Amino acid sequence: MTDTKTLSTDIQDFLQAATDGEKEVLQQFLNGLRQKHEGHHPSYVSGWIQAEGDWNEDGSYQIRIPIHKGVQNPLEIVHGGVTATLMDTCMGTLANHSTPSKKAAVTMEIKVNYLKPGKGDYLYCRSEIISQSSKTLFLASTIKDEKDQIIAYGTGTFYVIDFLA
Repeated sequence: MTDTKTLSTDIQDFLQAATDGEKEVLQQFLNGLRQKHEGHHPSYVSGWIQAEGDWNEDGSYQIRIPIHKGVQNPLEIVHGGVTATLMDTCMGTLANHSTPSKKAAVTMEIKVNYLKPGKGDYLYCRSEIISQSSKTLFLASTIKDEKDQIIAYGTGTFYVIDFLA
């Protein structure tokens, strides 16, 4: 376990040598940690990507994330792993919301088709349930940018397990 003094020293040492871009990434990461700590996110992952979710009237679920240096690859587009994480988080939230009490849904398989580079200020992921049984859920997701261009399309299979709280 890291003690506060060591962590504070490590952060100060980093900040002394950090570029403006690295400071921006650290600030974004700290914002996500703070939001997780304050209860705005159920996981560190959703805090890291700063996911903001909404339920739609048709039963689908949608998440919006900001695009910043911390989610971009060296080409300055959203990293493919972040795109997949956004999709998995959106589908997983919907799948878990759709399971009975004392059950949870975990990702069995996910397929992501990357169609365009993720650019701009935000990405939006919308997920819907295609099929559901007592043991599995099959979902589909579309990720779009703020210009409503499709960035990625994917599907996921989620397995229903007993919730071990």
